[in-house]
Amino acid sequence: MARITKGLLGGFSGKIGPVVGYTLYGVDRMRSLPERTAPPTENELKNRSQFKLVQDTLSPIKELLKLGFKDYWTVSGGTRAALSYNRKFAVKATEEGYSVDPELFKISGGSLPGLTGPSVVQESAEILRFHWDQEDVPGSSGYDQVMLLAIDLKGRKSCYECPGNFRSAGTDVLRISEDLSGKEVDVYIGVMAKDRSCQSDSQYLGRIQLQTAELILNRKTMIPELTEEEFKSTFSPKMREVTETVDAVTDIWSMVKLLNDRKIVEDHTYQNELVAHVYRNDVSTFDHVLLPGGSKNRFVVIVVDIPEKMVKGYYNLNLDDLYGLGS
Repeated sequence: MARITKGLLGGFSGKIGPVVGYTLYGVDRMRSLPERTAPPTENELKNRSQFKLVQDTLSPIKELLKLGFKDYWTVSGGTRAALSYNRKFAVKATEEGYSVDPELFKISGGSLPGLTGPSVVQESAEILRFHWDQEDVPGSSGYDQVMLLAIDLKGRKSCYECPGNFRSAGTDVLRISEDLSGKEVDVYIGVMAKDRSCQSDSQYLGRIQLQTAELILNRKTMIPELTEEEFKSTFSPKMREVTETVDAVTDIWSMVKLLNDRKIVEDHTYQNELVAHVYRNDVSTFDHVLLPGGSKNRFVVIVVDIPEKMVKGYYNLNLDDLYGLGS
């Protein structure tokens, strides 16, 4: 880039294409760039490789970065700033060359406070559901809006939503593009101010293996028996009985029908939709729905994944052993 030093009719300094402008003894001069014959140095090759990697990675989300890096990191902000930041901080050396570290990668940056407790689950073959705490954060507004991104860093495919829902909503959805179906994606969320004056640093929500519609259908029509270790992993130090106080997270009875067909759940229990107890762990990630078994204090426990709103599996339980309620 060249700089005009004396107005439109004056000389210039710097490079324009193959021409260089400069001043010598008070006289404005121009010369052509010399042709380079030496091969590129190791550092030049390294810089070229890193630059191309980041440029290719950012290419499908340029419009998102214009907002996410607005007035951030460099004077110009936007996509140039995103390229500069991620090239400096998110590129790591590998045996094959270089790759982008998803945990260090950013889609936005700034002084606005981020979200508390953000999380994401795949709600269906077409939808990623985001959640976050709705509590007020000093320096923020309930009318701030979220930025959502799911990106395949290797395949350089993505889907994003910007601007999304308000901070005060506590939830939003991102529609999964067809070319990401079944892919492994990295997921990010950021926030932009209601007046677009600043943004938050984006937050990395982890890597998700997206499920296709066929896989989700198969998963919904199967109900595996959980091992003791898998079952205990759904507990928390304190289990709360919520039988009478909460609504069902999902309809379990189609799954119970499968267990009834296999003679695991009694006919009487299934036909009358009998539920003895419902226990919820203290972080509200799993419900244990206890169905009466064939003998006293024997139950079939339907374990429900609350965030994903689906049945995780079942477990044959002696109530005295794990809950200690007795008869």
